[in-house]
Amino acid sequence: AECYEYGDGTYGFWGPVQTADVRLGGETASRVPVQIVDPAFSKRPSTCKIGSFTTAAMTGVNGILGVAQLIADCGATCAASADAQMYYSCAAAGCTTTTVPEAQQTTNPVALMPDDNNGLVIQLPSVGASGSAQVIGTVFLGVGTQPDNFMPDSLTVISTDQNGYFTTVFSGVTYSSHSLVDTGTPFYLVQAAPPLVDCSGNTYLCPVQVAHLTAVMSSVAGGPAATVAFDVANANALNLGASAFAFNNVGLDNGGGATAAPTSPLIWGLPFFFGRSVFLGLEQRQSPRGAGPFVAF
Repeated sequence: AECYEYGDGTYGFWGPVQTADVRLGGETASRVPVQIVDPAFSKRPSTCKIGSFTTAAMTGVNGILGVAQLIADCGATCAASADAQMYYSCAAAGCTTTTVPEAQQTTNPVALMPDDNNGLVIQLPSVGASGSAQVIGTVFLGVGTQPDNFMPDSLTVISTDQNGYFTTVFSGVTYSSHSLVDTGTPFYLVQAAPPLVDCSGNTYLCPVQVAHLTAVMSSVAGGPAATVAFDVANANALNLGASAFAFNNVGLDNGGGATAAPTSPLIWGLPFFFGRSVFLGLEQRQSPRGAGPFVAF
């Protein structure tokens, strides 16, 4: 069984790991290890916290496709040690933590496709300052393998470490190997420092006026860098979740405090993806712009 807890530690998923054939974009990946969400499976250990997500239906989706640059969801860490408390061996008496070879861990199905298996491209349209009720985009399998996932020379390629992290410098703070892009985070997760201040009563960010900001992304080993401009608006003025659900200007305090030594990551969430094509190169795979893992845009 697998216990997959999300980064904020408030919720997660529990259930057995089984194999399935996954068909995407006309290609089929055979015998992909996937997690079946089932809170009633065996005897869920107290160390696995799933919060309010007690059924798959409560997530509002039929399934979740991991789109990170990693092939296995835990990799060498869980293959060598059970300390991550992610995988469990279950019997009648209960479940105990265990190591799992990388090939048997929950796997990004793109990596097991017969073709176009070196990454993917996420392409989302722009969103206005007042948000959008819905956004319809496209995921292209592969990077630099077909005309629809062509990698132009103008792309900036940011290499990441084995966990998908790179470096971001923002507001005088260097997040060295401590920032990432993530479609599953619906906001910019950044440090609260002037002009960014917390909203009253919560950790959304509420600058007095729309904050026009920049940050510099770079590879963990140096090399190419990109200056990224982004906006953070007053979250209280956006009426979140009323008539609109997708925003390109919502920020959340990462809880790191106004310090030059950040303890929390900076996450380029879903707003980063709006209005651009983002290329995610898988680890251990080659592309026309070099080996993964990387993020390029």
